[in-house]
Amino acid sequence: VLLGEITAGAMIAASIVMSRALAPIERATGAWRGLVAARQARANLKELFAGVESRGGEHVSLPRPEGSLSFENVFYLPPGLEHPVLSGIDLEIEPGENCAVVGPSGAGKSTLCRLAVGAWQPTRGHVRLGGADVYDWDPEELGPHIGYLPQLVDLLPGTVGQNIARFQALNSEAVIRAAKLAGIHELVLSLPDGYETEIALHSRRISLGQRQRLALARSLYGNPALVVLDEPNANMDEAGDRAMIEVLTRLKKLGTTVIIVTHHVSMMSCSDKVLVLKEGAIAAFGPRDQVIRPVRPVETKPATQAQPVTGSLQPAMAVRGKRHPTAE
Repeated sequence: VLLGEITAGAMIAASIVMSRALAPIERATGAWRGLVAARQARANLKELFAGVESRGGEHVSLPRPEGSLSFENVFYLPPGLEHPVLSGIDLEIEPGENCAVVGPSGAGKSTLCRLAVGAWQPTRGHVRLGGADVYDWDPEELGPHIGYLPQLVDLLPGTVGQNIARFQALNSEAVIRAAKLAGIHELVLSLPDGYETEIALHSRRISLGQRQRLALARSLYGNPALVVLDEPNANMDEAGDRAMIEVLTRLKKLGTTVIIVTHHVSMMSCSDKVLVLKEGAIAAFGPRDQVIRPVRPVETKPATQAQPVTGSLQPAMAVRGKRHPTAE
């Protein structure tokens, strides 16, 4: 252009053609990170499935468990860590009992939930449901007997009814029964298309609290023998808290074994036992009234005596009883 051999228009046209030619290369470069992540995920799945032994042929199917859950000297050490997340967990929950799990963040509460439903395998020890190791169950046969509500709720693309039914063959009666048990039947009917309302991965059509309550109904689908709820009211309002207490009361009447991780004292009103975890070990475990001590009135001096008040107020909830050896 400076020498006058081409016009300025030709220069602009050449730059446009060059940008069009390089566009596919730029898109490929931008998608390279996703390609690497997808390839790594595929390799992880391939390795995971390679470690699963195929049962093959016929095998004995276990009956529906009664609901008794026991941890037998369970340790769990995640890959890459030096110290176990859970150590020496020994406990037993009878069929139909409600056990509240409490403790500070990082105590191992969510890990205990994943071990209870057989999602993770203990590094050492056994987790037994109805006397059988949950990790040895055929997953296809164990799934209908367990309801699990994790902290982070995921609903898959599909209708509300399909999500509640766990994408199995749609049983309208069972879906509505689970929705009523979770106290969301009227909520579902208020949605634009009721049980046929479509759910998308990133849709704002359904709020976070509604998603959590739908996931609760999913965990109750099929009348499972064991229901594990990991902070089920984390995204619920006051009305949701009251509904959750009603759900726990209904499950108690049905004889369903329940494990609920909670930080709310109100949720413990329906519990038979309380498990206190601290740094991956059992700090206390037993009947609710023995583990949770009610507040005792503080004695005060008569008003005529001008003496300073010493000491501290009793905490609203105190743990008592013999400590677990591994918690020392």
